[in-house]
Amino acid sequence: YPLGRWTRGGLKYSLQNIRIDDIAPIYQDFALGQLVGFTPGGDIEDAREGIIRSEVTPSYIYNSKNSFFQATMGSRLALEVPISGGPLGGTFNIIRPFVEYQHFMPDKWITKGRNTFATRVRFIHIIPYGTLDSGQPMAAPFYERLFTGGEYSLRGFNLRSVSPWAQLRSPRLDPGGHPILDPATGLPFISEQTIPVGGDTELIATAEYRIPIAGPVQLNAFVDFGTSVILREDNIQVFGPNTFIDLVDSTNFVWRMSTGTEIQFLLPVINQPFRLIFAYNPMRLQTDVVVNGIRLPLAERTSNVRFTVGYNF
Repeated sequence: YPLGRWTRGGLKYSLQNIRIDDIAPIYQDFALGQLVGFTPGGDIEDAREGIIRSEVTPSYIYNSKNSFFQATMGSRLALEVPISGGPLGGTFNIIRPFVEYQHFMPDKWITKGRNTFATRVRFIHIIPYGTLDSGQPMAAPFYERLFTGGEYSLRGFNLRSVSPWAQLRSPRLDPGGHPILDPATGLPFISEQTIPVGGDTELIATAEYRIPIAGPVQLNAFVDFGTSVILREDNIQVFGPNTFIDLVDSTNFVWRMSTGTEIQFLLPVINQPFRLIFAYNPMRLQTDVVVNGIRLPLAERTSNVRFTVGYNF
């Protein structure tokens, strides 16, 4: 709804049933275990039926850009606060504030306005509230957690690869959801794995210098900076019954930076750019973890070349 010349307010409601199908056998315990904690009684068969998101999203947008795509001046501020659960019903309760600010300014000093400075800052945070049926504090389902990286955030890093890591230890389950026991000891078999678990907070900052070359061809110099971090460790405790999880501290609060150049060619008909990206990552994750007594390196790439279609912002 228009609130002024440059501003609009909005309100959206959505209702979703979310479940996992066609799970590879090796991942079945892990995948279903992450939904069991959100189902009444913690029953694995109920987890197969999925969980419910009932969500309302108020929003506010200020937009003075002179073009929807490839703006050369103006600003855009977007504020959203999706609220799930609580009086709206559903399986889980979270609040997910989202803020993004974009600013565009012509280069009046070197090119007399031909080139453009473009900047973008984005912040997302997940706030669970209330408790689960088990009495534990509410947590965010794994698919709600924040993984970043890729052509639209940190360009030199693989898609959804930027995340804190954690070590999980849990009993192996049979198809009925019961622990598989070791015949020799009568104790459950324990599986241990180190996985990316996603953050509860994401911060991305981008700066670009956009240079039109000729016709539909443009060259961008860019710097991307940001990370996905865990501020509250109790947010990652729901990974199935009897699962113990330890955050790998050396993978949390690790800032990433990616810089390089991007060649864009505007494709006809679809009016979207083909982007060829050359990136170098001066700030990245480089650490080791120990799994079952074996030291394993976690090292992100120092450089990357990739292509995609679509605007970054």
